[in-house]
Amino acid sequence: MEFIKNHKNISSLILIVILGIITLLYTRNLLNNTDREAIYGTRTKAIENVKISNNKEDQLGEVFSDIDEKTTVTEQGKIIEIVVTLKDNIKGKTAKEKAADIKKVLSNDERKVYDVQVFFKKDKKDDSFPIIGYLHRGKDKFSWTRDR
Repeated sequence: MEFIKNHKNISSLILIVILGIITLLYTRNLLNNTDREAIYGTRTKAIENVKISNNKEDQLGEVFSDIDEKTTVTEQGKIIEIVVTLKDNIKGKTAKEKAADIKKVLSNDERKVYDVQVFFKKDKKDDSFPIIGYLHRGKDKFSWTRDR
């Protein structure tokens, strides 16, 4: 204490430098987000116990094997995205009916966690395509884009 009284200027300078460093570090943390978590944050904690395997993705793709030219299945966070390129002679109604079989492939636990998006398209020009369907987790029916 006596040192501080005898050296007020130096003590004040040391205190100001320490407060400046603390302020600088705090400001740096605010400006530079150093959070290294995934872009989804904690929103994907629910899927840790219910992972979609490559085998399950293959099964989802096989649902459309008789009406498709090509099907890709990807999982991003809590969304399963299925892109189906249909054969030229397949109608939108047939494709929509086939999409209902997705619910048979997914278990009840998976259906409670994952949303499913289905994109139907054709290589040839067809005014009734693309058609997009969305199955919200826990729901029983797809929501479809309006028929054109």
